[in-house]
Amino acid sequence: MSVIKFNDVSFSYNQFVPTLENVDVTINAGEFLGIVGPNGAGKSTILKLILGLIEPNSGSIEVFGNKPQKSRSLLGYVPQFANFNQNFPISVLDVVLMGMLDNFKKFPCYSKGEKARALAVLDRLGSASLACRSINELSGGQLQRVLVARALIGRPKVLLLDEPTANVDVQAEENIYSVLKKLNEYMTIVVVSHDIGFITNNIKRVICVNRRVVCHKTEHLSVEIMEELYKGPINLIKHDRVEK
Repeated sequence: MSVIKFNDVSFSYNQFVPTLENVDVTINAGEFLGIVGPNGAGKSTILKLILGLIEPNSGSIEVFGNKPQKSRSLLGYVPQFANFNQNFPISVLDVVLMGMLDNFKKFPCYSKGEKARALAVLDRLGSASLACRSINELSGGQLQRVLVARALIGRPKVLLLDEPTANVDVQAEENIYSVLKKLNEYMTIVVVSHDIGFITNNIKRVICVNRRVVCHKTEHLSVEIMEELYKGPINLIKHDRVEK
């Protein structure tokens, strides 16, 4: 069953340089899908189109059979690490509760039940002990788990993540992908990433983006395919888990 469909979609931020051209992609329920490509290739633009934050210049996008704006409540979104201000004075619990602001509250006042729900989501991610801490006290990996919790509190059917392992160490990266694999047991997950090694170890299908889009099963990815995508020589490095 498909949950997201791109039908001959093209988009540009200006009329001269296209960001995406003639994109045809179907994402099925239960997939754990990666999006890779060089900087400026259109990876984050694909997420913005799915979320309905921007509209295509041509073609159409369906999310659960509707326009993206009508299905936004079914989507959870984790932004790039670099776009989140860690110096803002707010607790972890409050950050997670912000994921419920789409309920059109006049004031951000939360019930005991909603706070219990936020704590339950943090507990599922192994982060309940962080609830009362300020976000400026967190490591990169801890912050990413909190942002995932914020996206999950709305009980989405699809989780979209934009570079979730940027600026975290290898152990934190492994932990984040371990969490995502567990979440994939009951939701569709789409991850934008530059780390081809972790993508190929954790994900079965990859969308390769460089203005145009081609989908590959991860076992079919080769150095030749990646060099064509990135327009230059690359080395594929295998990430092996180190047992302690």
